[in-house]
Amino acid sequence: MPVDINLMKRIKEKKKKIDENPEYYKKRQLKINESLVVLGDIYSWYQENPEIQDAIVDNLHIKSSKKLHKKVYEGIRQIKNAWYYLTNNPALKKNFLKNLEEEHIKKVAKLIDPKNNIKGYRKQPEFTSGDVSLNFPGIYQPPKPREIHDLISRCLNNVKQGDLFPIEKAAYTHLNLAAIQPFWDGNKRTARLIQDRILYDYGFPPAIIHPGERKAYMDVFCLALQGLKNNKLEKQRPFFDFIAGKVNMALDDILNYMEVDIKHLNNSEKDNH
Repeated sequence: MPVDINLMKRIKEKKKKIDENPEYYKKRQLKINESLVVLGDIYSWYQENPEIQDAIVDNLHIKSSKKLHKKVYEGIRQIKNAWYYLTNNPALKKNFLKNLEEEHIKKVAKLIDPKNNIKGYRKQPEFTSGDVSLNFPGIYQPPKPREIHDLISRCLNNVKQGDLFPIEKAAYTHLNLAAIQPFWDGNKRTARLIQDRILYDYGFPPAIIHPGERKAYMDVFCLALQGLKNNKLEKQRPFFDFIAGKVNMALDDILNYMEVDIKHLNNSEKDNH
């Protein structure tokens, strides 16, 4: 089991508490999940564009600031379009992971970056946009273009047939899709959306990674890449724990909101009497 056993135990306990109270919890959980997904879309875009976030924070002159905000809006809109596709495509509405195929992953990447990903998988062995090997020399080299199809197929087969907990399935897909770097750009955004859709299908909230956590995210991601390269699970574990920790925090948010609602409801009933 890739995820820390104690963390997994806490997650299962919280999920059980939600599942055991469907008459109240489910409706509220759905509303909170939807809010978390919106935040996830925004933060996912900022994860891959930290320089633009810094520029906006630094209060550049008005003309540049308007252009930057327009670019931010467009990037977030593209992620929202991809999420809408993943949640509303008739072929993917039920048993998402079972029905997930390469064509769906290509569609998500195209929606995220229509300009660069319009032709599907990358055709060049090296690229500068989002290239992990260039950002972290000597750590990892993405596979050659001719290998992408087989690697994606293997990833999907492994996660569909593997005996993993849903959060582990989601994190596994995230890690392996991003490691393959199948597209010219938007690989990690695509992988995170697929991951969160898997979580959503199993009734878990998304694993939201805040922009300020980019370094922590990239640290465990790059360590996991080394683990993939050398087939060492111990180097992949921190990544799985990081993602599971995010789900755990989101479950806390859901339960905390629910507790507040319950107290408010009880107080209202007392006042009415």
